[in-house]
Amino acid sequence: MKLMNKTHKFVWNLDDFKNLKPNEYQHVLGILAWDHMKYEVDRVAQENIDEPSIVEMTEKAIELLSTNPNGYFLLVEGGKIDIAHHDSNAKRALEEFVAFDNAIGLASNIVDQEETLMVVTADHSHEFNIGGYSIRGNPILGLVRTVEYGELSSAGYTFTSLSYGNGPGGLKEIRKRNLTETETNNIDYHQESGVFMNYETHGGEDVAIFAKGPMSHLFEGTVEQSFIAHAMAYASCIGPFDRNFYWSCETERGF
Repeated sequence: MKLMNKTHKFVWNLDDFKNLKPNEYQHVLGILAWDHMKYEVDRVAQENIDEPSIVEMTEKAIELLSTNPNGYFLLVEGGKIDIAHHDSNAKRALEEFVAFDNAIGLASNIVDQEETLMVVTADHSHEFNIGGYSIRGNPILGLVRTVEYGELSSAGYTFTSLSYGNGPGGLKEIRKRNLTETETNNIDYHQESGVFMNYETHGGEDVAIFAKGPMSHLFEGTVEQSFIAHAMAYASCIGPFDRNFYWSCETERGF
């Protein structure tokens, strides 16, 4: 960067992160953990919090990128949702999803929605299931309580609403005891799985795409995953639709 005469900053701790200001550097690289960042429930449980949240990182990224007069592309990934599911740890996975949803809400509130296309999706599903006909309001991490079919398994024991098709919670033999909600609500509890594996696998069903803002009408119906990037490039007149090569992009879109 010095040879290119570009101002730059490497951010590796929370203080440096918080002190970043718009237009201070042309390029910023932040690596804020030695390995994966902490799960949100574990991060906030620390006496001395040493990492920013996904909400804080989203806000900081928008704050820095918004100074570009040509606009910007920002990708925010709730990557710890995936990691918790691979561990068949539904509580951490759901808490991570809430944190991700909060980041989406924060972004919606601070961007110009007349000028910003927001797309929310996933690259795959997991072998994650909800079953048991639980009554409305039953704790999602708790035991099945229902007015249909009974509340016990065919073996005569309690079971949870949440389970995985495979994963580290797989039963190597039929469980011969009741589960308790104290057990299933524990932050480290592994939901039971149909097949034992060291790591739970991805699923194969379609995932949802949600979009709002300019050109969000492109994201309707069932599409191939590769279509998402294609439509985002078209909406932004970048990539194969760059104005220098595809001069009619803006007029075709109605601008």
